[in-house]
Amino acid sequence: MAALEPRLAADSEEDEMGGRIYDPEEDERLRRELAAHCDRLDGIIEAKRARDAEGSAAEAGAPQGAGERSPGSADET
Repeated sequence: MAALEPRLAADSEEDEMGGRIYDPEEDERLRRELAAHCDRLDGIIEAKRARDAEGSAAEAGAPQGAGERSPGSADET
């Protein structure tokens, strides 16, 4: 992740891409926020993968739960 690597300071006080003043403290704060968001997204992805894996195992032959009916069952009204 190149975004998480520290930026080299510009030769002048201004950032070469927009004329903004380079603030190392703001840069570090933004880097920490980005890392926190990435960690949160990684957790969400892992939880979804685990849930999908459990769902695949259930579809592969596990019996249906008590509240579920197979299509075409005799109790349908």
